[in-house]
Amino acid sequence: MIATQHNEISLLTPEEVADRLKISIRTLQTWRSRGKGPRIVRYGNLVRYRDADLREWIEQHLEDVQRP
Repeated sequence: MIATQHNEISLLTPEEVADRLKISIRTLQTWRSRGKGPRIVRYGNLVRYRDADLREWIEQHLEDVQRP
């Protein structure tokens, strides 16, 4: 975690995000290259995901399923 003055920011690795979403790392990479996945933080060659961005992305992809 990275500490800020008021909050802590939780950064997740691609492996952690793939595990949380129950998808392969390759799928996550494909989504990233197509601009479909959660927002990323990039520094150098490292890619990380903020926990808050992952949660927001999940919320944006909720669907209401109507039952017959």
